[in-house]
Amino acid sequence: GLLNLDAGQAVQAEIDDHNLLVSLQANLGGDAAASRELVIERVAPKAEGGDYTYKARVQSVDNDVHYEMASGGIEAGGFFKSMDSANVPDDIVQKMISIFSGVIDFHHDIAKGDRFRIVYEAGFRDGAFVRNGRVVAVELINRNT
Repeated sequence: GLLNLDAGQAVQAEIDDHNLLVSLQANLGGDAAASRELVIERVAPKAEGGDYTYKARVQSVDNDVHYEMASGGIEAGGFFKSMDSANVPDDIVQKMISIFSGVIDFHHDIAKGDRFRIVYEAGFRDGAFVRNGRVVAVELINRNT
């Protein structure tokens, strides 16, 4: 589509008393530290009885970056179930797997009793979660190593 918006993505719209669009705002992505936003705003009508005109701009907005930490032990259910139990977001789990790629096979090498600790960035805007960022630190104790 025109705006490359994902299904289920929130778009804020403001309408007037005649149900006509006043403004529209949509997040276009970015990283944990900043978001790109599309803003469409109504400007004065062209002439008496004419249509409204709209101006669009893309702006960068700073997010508040928090550092989130998760830690835990590997349970009998395996690595992925243990990540779920520790509330590690899926995108952060994928980054962790990629960090250890070629070193650890997460389907076969991880054993019950292994431990992990991970610190990652999370971006917030006006107190609301926007997206996760980089993995800042990760420790994995695999079979006492």
